[in-house]
Amino acid sequence: MQRMTSVILSKSGITLARGRLDGNFFHVDGATHLSGGEASLKLAKLEIPGKEPVCVCLPRNRTMVRHFRVPAESTAEIEAMLPHLLAGELPMGIENFSWVWSPLPTPEEGFTLVAVHVARNDRLEEFLAPLAEADLNIVGLIPEGWIWAHAIGQVTGRQDPAEVPEARSIIIRTDEAFHLVVESSGQLLFDQLFPLSKFQTLESLEWDGSGFAEPRREFEDLLGFPLPKPEVWPDALESDENPEPEKLFFAASVAAAGLGHERLMMPLEMQHRTRRRMALGTLAKLGRLGALAAMLWLIFTVYEDGQTRRYLAALEQQVTEEAVRVEDLEKEYKAIRENNRQRAGSTEILQVLASLRSHVKAPIQLAHMNYVQERGVTLRGVAPSSVKVLEMTEKLETDSLWQGLRVMQLRSEKRDGVNQVQFVVEGRLK
Repeated sequence: MQRMTSVILSKSGITLARGRLDGNFFHVDGATHLSGGEASLKLAKLEIPGKEPVCVCLPRNRTMVRHFRVPAESTAEIEAMLPHLLAGELPMGIENFSWVWSPLPTPEEGFTLVAVHVARNDRLEEFLAPLAEADLNIVGLIPEGWIWAHAIGQVTGRQDPAEVPEARSIIIRTDEAFHLVVESSGQLLFDQLFPLSKFQTLESLEWDGSGFAEPRREFEDLLGFPLPKPEVWPDALESDENPEPEKLFFAASVAAAGLGHERLMMPLEMQHRTRRRMALGTLAKLGRLGALAAMLWLIFTVYEDGQTRRYLAALEQQVTEEAVRVEDLEKEYKAIRENNRQRAGSTEILQVLASLRSHVKAPIQLAHMNYVQERGVTLRGVAPSSVKVLEMTEKLETDSLWQGLRVMQLRSEKRDGVNQVQFVVEGRLK
């Protein structure tokens, strides 16, 4: 059996749940709440022996949730497509975010409906900062909604995938909101927060009123069946045969962390950022000699640690992939720039034609027009006299399109007994 600890951070302190994981069944040894700030961190270090794996519950208000209908069914294909789908939903580069995903029931063959919990890396680091000095071996960040869904499945005994799925809604009150969780057989289908600043009581949510209107519409559009009317979490746990809510909640988080899905794990880069913060925090408290000794130890550890070597290899692979990506972006940029240039040229020539149609009138006749983008226009034609040619250029120059017109050639000739002037005029465009 694998021993594991879950950690839940709240305004009142830190809560730890320790137990033993046997496959997917978790044996609860107990839960401990440590009140206070720095004091609770010091106690947490004493409560968790050695480098025992620690799972951290990620509150719902630290994440945003997006749903996608992915044209794939295999895990590898879904994970390859998600970065491209997420890129259009995020306010900044995708490299600034971490995410985990879970599949939802999908009636359509060839497609998978997925729920993605996304969090900014800098805010994850800020969230994990209180645990840095405790030097905990954080192996997983699990979204709170997944934990509750797992726990509800335990309570109702509906975690057997062979059973007919039955959706169930639960309302849980947290520090700052009412948390609506919809699950089926221990799997999270949907969750949403109702802030206490807007809804002071459960009654103010009004199941038939405006409070649930938006989540009901979103849920029905997403899954195709009505949102089940929610129950209040304590009501689901009042029978004697059920475990205590707190222990069940923490046990579920540990069990979820141990299910073996890599997508539940905190990104490798985030782990190293947290460790780097812990190392810097330690060095700041040492004297010169102590700092030097700690630095030598840190260097030795870094180069000897197999996990760090794997991390460096992963970074090298990322750099290679980024280099290819940059080359692709440069090609795309050049293609876009050329496309924009051609589009600008198409617009400009239409403006030239409109100007000529407005200002070049009979008896002047244009025989040829040569347009070269970024260079200008050459006009060739005939007029009754050189005066008419000059009048034409003056009229064209009244149009803001033209930067300057020059008469390059005038040649008089007589054709069919009529005097004509052949002209060549060049013009620059603004």
